[in-house]
Order: sequence, then structure tokens, then C-alpha cells
Amino acid sequence: MNNHDWMRRDLAVLWHPCTQMKDHEQFPVIPIRRGEGVWLEDFDGNRYLDAISSWWVNLFGHANARINAALKAQVDQLEHVILAGFSHEPVVRLSERLVAMTPPGLSHCFYADSGSAAIEVALKMSFHYWRNAGQRNKTRFINLSNSYHGETLGALAVGDVSLFKDTYQPLLLTPITVPSPARIRPRGRTTTRSHRARGTTSTSTGMATGSRTSPTASASRRRPAPTSSATRSSRGRRR
Repeated sequence: MNNHDWMRRDLAVLWHPCTQMKDHEQFPVIPIRRGEGVWLEDFDGNRYLDAISSWWVNLFGHANARINAALKAQVDQLEHVILAGFSHEPVVRLSERLVAMTPPGLSHCFYADSGSAAIEVALKMSFHYWRNAGQRNKTRFINLSNSYHGETLGALAVGDVSLFKDTYQPLLLTPITVPSPARIRPRGRTTTRSHRARGTTSTSTGMATGSRTSPTASASRRRPAPTSSATRSSRGRRR
């Protein structure tokens, strides 16, 4: 089967994330057959430089021999067990190594299965911390202008990209948006631009910040389209 065959089957049964599916009436889906290192290869033999690391999660390259060997060995022994009430050797060993690298006070690990889920965890931990401390009126979060944290409702709420948020605004909590400097280069010079803070003002007793539990809660990032940063070559030759 070639690219066209897989694209036709794909569009018959799939909705793709962060994608306006109507665009694929004009722009093709790129079906990938295999990956090696920084390269992806489709079913027609074209190769693509995976410059976005498959949405930032593939830092060590596709089909990394060391990682694949560890995955194969682990799945033959234990593929999954719930961490509520259970534990296992790999998670204990990993947590010990992570705690050894962190500053004093960061002595325990809590795992989530995606970036958006990690933001949800950070928001809940921050809120729960202040509740346990007796300050139950701390229910607001500060976010940075132009920040991006994910697509689930909590992560979407503390981001600031209207393209993703506007449709779901009635479902979202309202953060206090503060300026985030954006580096730009007008006419060859570097300047700093800030956006005005938005949202209602609040006293310090009415705010909770996700950064108390996760540094990613205040990281500013924008998500590019997955296909826009792939550099394509034909039959292994760069074009």
C-alpha cells in the first residue's frame, strides 16, 4: 500500500489532534512507515527530518537501540500495574534517581501520563496545598500572556492562546494573566515586548500559583503545527 491508500483509510476513520480536518481536503496526511534517528520515512519512500521531535517527546531519535532494548525487556516482565496500592522496581529506582538530583524539599515524585495531565496535577496540588494550610480562599491562578500548556480544560485555562481557548471559554476557570516578555527583532534589533495584564485584579490571598508544584505550570510555549516543521527529502535525498 502507498501513501494515498493509507491517507484514504486514515481520513475515513480518524480525527487528528490540533487539526482542522477540512484542511486535509487540500493538504495530504503524511502516513509514516518507519523512523530511524532524526528521520521519518513514508510508504512512498520519501524521508522527512523530524525537526519537531514528534511533538517534543522523541529527544533521543526514532528506533533508539538502547531504549528499545529496555522497553522489550520490561514488557516481557511487567507491562503495567496500577500505582494506587501497588509499586514496582523500575518506578522506585527512577524516583530515587530523580530525588537525588532535586533540591532539598523536593523529595517525592508524582507521575502523570502526559504534559497536559501534569499541568492538571500541578493545579490540583497547588490548590490542595493552600487548602491544607487553612487558606481556602486561594482559588485563583496566575498565568503568563501567550503561554501554552496543553489541551485539557485546566491546562487550556491557564494558557493564553485564543485560537485554542475561545471556543471552550464557558467551561474554563478565569486566570489572572500577567505580562510575559517576548523577544522580537524589528529591523535587525532585539527588543522586549510585553502585553498588558488581563483579568480581574485580586489580592494575594485569592491566588494560587501552579509553579509551587510544577515548573512547567508557568512555562511559556506555543505549539506549532505538526507538519509545518518537517523538512522533506525524496528517496533519501534532501530537497
